[in-house]
Amino acid sequence: MIQEVDNSFRAVAEAYLEAKANRRVGKRQLPEGNDLRKHVYPVLGNMDIDTIKQSDIVALLDEIQLGVLKRRARKRATGKTTANICHKAIKRVFKYAMATERASRNPAAFQGMANKVPKRRGRLNEERFKLYWDEMLKACVDTDRVAVALAVLIYMVTLQRPVDVARARRSEINLETRTWRPSETKTGVEYFVPLSDLAVALMQEAFKRSDSEWLFPKAFGRSGHMIQASMTNCWFRVRTQLEQSCILMDTDVQLYDCRRFGRTQIRHKLGYDLDVAEAVINHHDNSKMETLYDVHDFDDQVRDAQESWGREIMRMVEIDRTDLFNT
Repeated sequence: MIQEVDNSFRAVAEAYLEAKANRRVGKRQLPEGNDLRKHVYPVLGNMDIDTIKQSDIVALLDEIQLGVLKRRARKRATGKTTANICHKAIKRVFKYAMATERASRNPAAFQGMANKVPKRRGRLNEERFKLYWDEMLKACVDTDRVAVALAVLIYMVTLQRPVDVARARRSEINLETRTWRPSETKTGVEYFVPLSDLAVALMQEAFKRSDSEWLFPKAFGRSGHMIQASMTNCWFRVRTQLEQSCILMDTDVQLYDCRRFGRTQIRHKLGYDLDVAEAVINHHDNSKMETLYDVHDFDDQVRDAQESWGREIMRMVEIDRTDLFNT
């Protein structure tokens, strides 16, 4: 007797989540599974995946967005983000279903309904960069959020991903050779991060504040490293403070926009080649064939660019010394 296969959306989605988790050994539970179980399964869970229509998905996304809007659990919550996250998760489930021949089409393969007009990304300029820098520097001296603000400053100087700064280990950083080589990175690619005079000064300050294996350990004696969200929240608090003081009018600027600004300045203001600017922020795309075959060594140029970026920051924020914490 042939056993009937459960082809419900729930069954296929759980198979997809399990297959994805098996490829992420040692990583935590996939967050998209929570969104699927909470928002999608109650409506689509028991439906045969090959009978679900685009209209079913659109109606569900509209309902998800409306539900978040009604609950208003967070200030300014519109439900767009939740709806978009669920849409992407549904789309991935159908892609998996087609690959495993459990569905013949992907009815979720349409442009996001919750954000028909893309929101303009925030933009830093020299003036705004200085505003954030000054506030972070104040936080390093005047508040109990010293470590987080210092981590943000190191991020602004090195232009590495916030998650890589948050989980940096002391053993990865050599102040004598002025080099940081993260052992664990978001992309899995080994990074080379030359340290400018300014970066070295900030790293030295971080070394003074803790003897943990982590450059930025968790607060209150808890084990492990700082989480990236702490840096994001610190940025948000400063942004809100500047907004409420009517000092900053553009409130769309996110923590991650520092990398965009730094790369742009290195490329267009300081005059470095595109490949060097990309190498400074360690932006790797291993899916491109040219990346696999390009063996050029940019180390010297990247170090020079990082030094130039450090000096450019000192010019923008109007400082002429790197010993920022010794007056």
